[in-house]
Amino acid sequence: MFNDTIVALSTAPFESALALIRMSGKEAHKILRNIFSVPISEDQGPQIIHGQIINDGEVIDDVVVNLTKAPKTFTGEDTVEISCHGNLVIINKIIEACIKFGARLAEKGEFTKKAFINGKIDLIQAESINDLIRANSESAVKVALQGLKGSVSNKIKDLKNDLLDIISQIEVNIDYPEYEDIEQLTNKILLPRIKILSEKSSKILEEAETGQMIRDGIKVAIVGKPNAGKSSLLNALLEEEKAIVTDIAGTTRDIVEGRIIIGGLPFLFLDTAGLRNPTNKIESLGVERSKKAISEADIIINVIDASKTGQKIETGIKKKPHIIVLNKKDIGIKSKIEGISISALKKDNIEELKKAIVKKTGIELKEYDQYALLSNTRQIGLMQKAKRALEDASLSCKKMVPVDLIYIDLRLALDALLEILGEKSNIDLDNEVFSRFCVGK
Repeated sequence: MFNDTIVALSTAPFESALALIRMSGKEAHKILRNIFSVPISEDQGPQIIHGQIINDGEVIDDVVVNLTKAPKTFTGEDTVEISCHGNLVIINKIIEACIKFGARLAEKGEFTKKAFINGKIDLIQAESINDLIRANSESAVKVALQGLKGSVSNKIKDLKNDLLDIISQIEVNIDYPEYEDIEQLTNKILLPRIKILSEKSSKILEEAETGQMIRDGIKVAIVGKPNAGKSSLLNALLEEEKAIVTDIAGTTRDIVEGRIIIGGLPFLFLDTAGLRNPTNKIESLGVERSKKAISEADIIINVIDASKTGQKIETGIKKKPHIIVLNKKDIGIKSKIEGISISALKKDNIEELKKAIVKKTGIELKEYDQYALLSNTRQIGLMQKAKRALEDASLSCKKMVPVDLIYIDLRLALDALLEILGEKSNIDLDNEVFSRFCVGK
């Protein structure tokens, strides 16, 4: 199946001025010769040719064809890209003609999978292609591009190579103890070297928190008492009527979400039900969902009705980055609590609040290479596994556990790093990685 020649539409399946059909495999050029009006020479390098796609004597479309030869292609195989008019009838007819002469329709992510299997990209780069397609902010695009460029992979490879040096030396010590000219790794020698690797893995994981927030959106929970103006604030931030706003306390019973880009960063705002002692089962469910949203949020905005005296900051929010917002300044501030004064209803001082939200993220990625971050659950989970194994190895060193047993933890750490890169895989790549792609990618 891997050696099949595959074909698929690479652009969106909608009517458009132009569309791109991609075909990859050892039969790609042969198939094109059967349906293209212009003779194709196999002796030439990359070619861009204007002509017609013809099937059963019928001209299907006037096209421009880009031919490239293995191995200097994205997939590492002979590749054909057909630029045609973006009419769905034409697109389907061209694909059907390719299938008639030996191609098959590609599965999700199969072009990228071929590139990975043929060694053109590693697994981090493959995942970055999908992240780039789905990125919804400038910062998310930069993170994905750094992953595609190989900057993220290089960080993991550096860690892998340092670890491999230690493991290789231990293996030589175990298998060839008679080689006196090779340093014998003792616990005392090993400990500082393992500690350095553990610190590097910790730093990668700390940075990964930023990467995941940029990729998935920074979660901001808007909390406070009923009728404090939480829904009005959500609408003001999003500049649209996302949440229902009334004078009746407790109108919001479920979590209302809204996405927005601020300062190049993606945010997911969560308007929660008012925090109070529930009087019925529905209110109780709303309050429980609010508490869950608070626990999962990266930042909390505590909205206080500053037109009233005796208002209090919500308990439990100080454990996370938070902002106190004094709402209803248009009525008059009576509260003694310090915070950012706004009027959600009048949209007054909302821009200042947005600046405060961006600052509260702590994300200051000014240099392009700072965007070289792990960013998805698979990568981060394996990095955590590697870090735990290194910590176990470090602890064993301190306890003077024999080096050949410490070796086992080091191997576990190495295996996790190899899995991140796709150099060793214990997962179903089709289900875990490439099934998330579009067809044609």
